[in-house]
Amino acid sequence: MKRFISRIIGKVFSVSFPKAIQLSLNRLFIRLSKIDLSEFNEISSYTSLQEIFTRNLKKQRIFSEVSGDVISPADSKIVQYGDIENGNLLKIKGITYSIKDLLTSNINDENLRIMQMGKFINFYLSPRDYHHFHAPIDFYLQNIVHVPGDLFSVRESVARKKKVFSINERVVMECVIGGNQLCYLIFVGAFGVGNIKIFKESKLQTNSAKKNSPTLYKYTKPIFFKKGEDIGCFNFGSSVVALFSGKIEFKENLLKKKVRFSDTIGSLIINK
Repeated sequence: MKRFISRIIGKVFSVSFPKAIQLSLNRLFIRLSKIDLSEFNEISSYTSLQEIFTRNLKKQRIFSEVSGDVISPADSKIVQYGDIENGNLLKIKGITYSIKDLLTSNINDENLRIMQMGKFINFYLSPRDYHHFHAPIDFYLQNIVHVPGDLFSVRESVARKKKVFSINERVVMECVIGGNQLCYLIFVGAFGVGNIKIFKESKLQTNSAKKNSPTLYKYTKPIFFKKGEDIGCFNFGSSVVALFSGKIEFKENLLKKKVRFSDTIGSLIINK
């Protein structure tokens, strides 16, 4: 039912009204959501509420070009970060997840072993945030797994009671940094998120009434993403979880901190 309602919400938000009505709706929505448009096109340029959600930056932000510096992939709040211990991500919103909970059986045994003692970080995007997500560091994309699922809210009041990150629909990107370090980027759907777009994979269709089993998109020639490159977007606020196998040191005092795409959040020793 939540998936069906989310599809309806997506269609309603995509409706374009006559110019004067649309402008009034835009103003009301932006005021209620407290959206800052200072880096984006003017309010009259958006022909639907969906265009506001998926708005593009007018110009690229400046970020560290140091190869090992890891930047925030999105405008968001950092909900939790820390160590992966024996394959478990400790306390994302109060609940312990295993790597397999998040990645399903599509992670092979060797990669599962490599990730056992890595690091994780969880970002929450609210409806007011810029909804695109970007490459946190240079990487090669090996494959994408689309995992259909439910669409519970990822708000903390819900996420403390349900394993939303392992039961919600999500898109998992398996990436390689440098010579052999793994990174998994997990884009988690939520109630009202009718679509998660990955710009370089046009075949991927999320929140489809027809899909009930995972779909693997495997690339014989890995796809390179430059740090800061626009990967895709949510149609509404949601969450990103990043897992790193390498030696990453996160900055201090990140918990509950608001960050913007382009902010440096840590540093990674890259194996060549």
